[in-house]
Amino acid sequence: AGPGGASRIPSQHFGLFLTSALRPDLLNEVRIGVLRNEWQYITPWQISGFDLLPVAGGHPYAAVFGGITTPFNTASDSQGRRSPLYQLGNNTTWMRGKHAYKAGVEVRFTSNNAYNDLNTLPRVNLGTGGQPVQNLNAIPGIGQNQGAAETLLNQLAGSVSSIVQAFNSPGGAQPVFLPGESQQRTFRQREFTFFAKDEWRWRTGLTLHLGVRYEWYGVPYETNGKAVAPDRGAAGLFGVSGSSEADLFQPGSSRGEATRLVTVGPRSMRPDRRLFANDWNNLAPAVGLSWSLPSWAGGTAVFRAGYGIYFERIPFVVPETVAGSQPGLREQRTFTSSSYLDLRSVSLPLQPLGTPLSTVPFTDRTQTVRAYADTLRTPYVQSWNASLERSLGGNATLQVRYVGSKGTRLIRSFDVNEANILETGILDAFRAAQTGAESPLLNRLFQGLNIPGLGVVDGTRITGSAAVRTISTTQPQLASSNVGAFASYLSSTDQFTGERGGLLRRAGLPENWVVANPQFASARLTDSLANSTYHSMVIEMNRRFAGGWTVQGNYTWSRALGEDEGSAADLAANYRTLRDRSQDKRLMSYHRTHVVRSNGIWSLPFGPKRKFGASWTGVAARLIEGWQAGVAASLLSGPPIGLFGTTNTFNNLGGATAMAAGDVPGEAGSVTRTGNGVVYFPEWQQVRDPSTDRMTASQGLSGRSALRAIADSAGRLLVLNAQPGELGNLSRYPLEGPGQVLIDLSLIKRVAIGERMNFEIRADAINATNRPNFSAPSTDINSTNFGRITGTGGARIMVITGRINF
Repeated sequence: AGPGGASRIPSQHFGLFLTSALRPDLLNEVRIGVLRNEWQYITPWQISGFDLLPVAGGHPYAAVFGGITTPFNTASDSQGRRSPLYQLGNNTTWMRGKHAYKAGVEVRFTSNNAYNDLNTLPRVNLGTGGQPVQNLNAIPGIGQNQGAAETLLNQLAGSVSSIVQAFNSPGGAQPVFLPGESQQRTFRQREFTFFAKDEWRWRTGLTLHLGVRYEWYGVPYETNGKAVAPDRGAAGLFGVSGSSEADLFQPGSSRGEATRLVTVGPRSMRPDRRLFANDWNNLAPAVGLSWSLPSWAGGTAVFRAGYGIYFERIPFVVPETVAGSQPGLREQRTFTSSSYLDLRSVSLPLQPLGTPLSTVPFTDRTQTVRAYADTLRTPYVQSWNASLERSLGGNATLQVRYVGSKGTRLIRSFDVNEANILETGILDAFRAAQTGAESPLLNRLFQGLNIPGLGVVDGTRITGSAAVRTISTTQPQLASSNVGAFASYLSSTDQFTGERGGLLRRAGLPENWVVANPQFASARLTDSLANSTYHSMVIEMNRRFAGGWTVQGNYTWSRALGEDEGSAADLAANYRTLRDRSQDKRLMSYHRTHVVRSNGIWSLPFGPKRKFGASWTGVAARLIEGWQAGVAASLLSGPPIGLFGTTNTFNNLGGATAMAAGDVPGEAGSVTRTGNGVVYFPEWQQVRDPSTDRMTASQGLSGRSALRAIADSAGRLLVLNAQPGELGNLSRYPLEGPGQVLIDLSLIKRVAIGERMNFEIRADAINATNRPNFSAPSTDINSTNFGRITGTGGARIMVITGRINF
């Protein structure tokens, strides 16, 4: 089951294996396999908790929801995917002297047929529309509650902030947009791999493994001509500004041209063009050795080492998004009004503004365009290890291992429309408005506009700085130092002018004054730029005791570094700033510095030929024999956590961290129970951020600011919000969250049924002690929940299983 009453269809596997021993020293295996992986989310319309608005036209209903609760959203829309995989392979093994030669080849036919109905049902969003809420800031003592008050008032009044509806095209020679049409794409890919390996027993106690593997992953293509890409390839992503990242942060640059979209691949406008170039040089060596060392202090030791390169296919969800969710064959229209709009005057359905593959106008600025880098390469991982294992006598062994890996050319999608606050002068204007000073730039942008509750901006009596301190959208941006959102507002708002980008045009500023490609809200490039590294030391000990005890324990110290986990479905993650991509290197969220694991199994000494009940027979013997108990314990250090503000102080991409005002100890934090919940930083306290003292009280700005700082128990400042124009000097994850302790128990009973069968019943207690493992605390320094832990995991689970083994 899934969201909205969804149903899931399980994977289906079919395989045929033909193995023949051609000679005593020659073995051949042919493999034919099919894997069908299908899932779908089917949403029933009988959903309570939201309003359905009857409309005329192609849709019977439109969903209406607001900011207090959103029980009906895009996660409830129907969607599904079928991903069959057909494969044919052959492996051959040839034994000759000291060599064991192995070779194999495999061909795979992969495909993915996906659809979704995201936003094909019109959605009406409640909130502040073209006319801002007025005079709430005049209510005595409202302060930081003004935002919640505005939300409540909009809900009660039925004020509409926007209407959203998506239109998709079924394709064809003359594609048109059809209301209610699902977005459907069928992507296919061809893959080929070959390997050869020699296991060479060079001499007694020394074996070498030498091999090579070649992997080719064909460029995915859409079978019905629905894959869309910029006409100029990746260069087209930068629009009028140019053709590469070198053209960023140059307001008014005109080295490019407006982005035009075309279909590529079979049955398309450009049937001879691929999404990106083939990568043919994926040759991967693999080497290893196993060496039994001479007698060492009365014991035996084995040294092992290995190195290999491993390539990986780009998941199908990436071309689905990059080439399948383009504006060309899909238009998601967001309607906003420059005048007041409420539910009584909503008109649905919406109509698409253009035709399929028409050039997106500069007045749009709401959609996302995507492109692959023309020279995208197949990601690969280098993996290496070395270990020394020694027998200690008494059925005990000790092993010390070093394991490392490096990910190279990893796929990452990122937005090149980074808001420019430096070369444009927006940062200086923002600071001026925030501190009560005047800005010629803001006077130019708002000259002649009638600001509700203030009047017409003339640059002297009523200034542009006063305007942005009054407007309900920009006032909270100033109060929270959110200069990134402020720059985006200036670039794309239709407030006061009725068209997006209108503030720039009436001021005589270029379309690409703030972002490189102003046709779109976001311009995402998918490239093989990311990297990662992993290093670890593992110490492991095994011991068999008399009486049926077996104990194993290991300790791992590790460090995982990189720039992104790749956890997003389409591998999308913006860089903190494209001015310096190295700023993104950090500890990965799955990093754990210390991990200790141990387990033990005890075959209970009951039954025939055992210490107790050795002479028992019949039913009694069956009842007491075959019992086994087990225990497993895990101790893990906590995940890395960071200290963040919630505002974009440098750009619109959200990469800012907090600023260290004092010595922030890396070991700070411990789970502490209080009378008011569980906290993680018991010695820290929230105080008002000193930056609010520099904010003007004009138009109630400083009173609305909710910025906070962190101080120690003596009141010394430790952490502040980054200021406008700063990225923050704290690393992304400088601290360590709560660790975990898990103890699992098991009890197994096996009853023999003849010589070839037995019945097994097993009871498992996962986290048998029911110890709460606390989740990471809130690390937003401006939140009233800062440092508070509100979740736990790992509740005790009891599982009883019965099975027949034969």
